[in-house]
Amino acid sequence: MDQQNRLLPDRVAIKKDRQRRRAWYIALLTMKKRIISFVILTGLVCLAAIGCSNSKIDTAKVRAAFPSLDGDAKAQLEHGLVAIDAGNYVAAVKPLEKLSYEIKMDKKQRKILEDTLKKARAKAARQK
Repeated sequence: MDQQNRLLPDRVAIKKDRQRRRAWYIALLTMKKRIISFVILTGLVCLAAIGCSNSKIDTAKVRAAFPSLDGDAKAQLEHGLVAIDAGNYVAAVKPLEKLSYEIKMDKKQRKILEDTLKKARAKAARQK
């Protein structure tokens, strides 16, 4: 009986130790799952941001949107689009901005020109 009483505290200690280790193991598994989920989610967000940033400027689309321009307005449009095609975005912004204030446009034309200007400004800022 005396020997059995001495073993009892050891059994309790062993059981508590196992419970602590199991709790740590579960906590580590949970943290590991969260870290993996965070890394995957961050990667997906980065891929989505990269995939959604269509930074190529489609000058043919802009030309097609303004078929009825003539005179000075057409010259400004061509000057801006030729500069974009040449990769000189700083020179392209001013004529396109001037054009956006001078001519009457419908909603579709305005959206195309504004998108083109936005992309040209962003590339011009990186070019400076």
